Amino acid sequence: MSEQAAIDKAVHWVLGRDNFFLNTPGDLSLLPKVLDAVSRYEPVSTPAV
Repeated sequence: MSEQAAIDKAVHWVLGRDNFFLNTPGDLSLLPKVLDAVSRYEPVSTPAV
């Protein structure tokens, strides 16, 4: 698995949860990859009950 794929998986998991927060990394070489993952996140709609 590439580093970007792992970052994508982690970021999308966090963004898909209510009441979870995504902290940006202190490592500036990772920040663009995290922001890229955030920009491509698409929430999954849950059917109305």
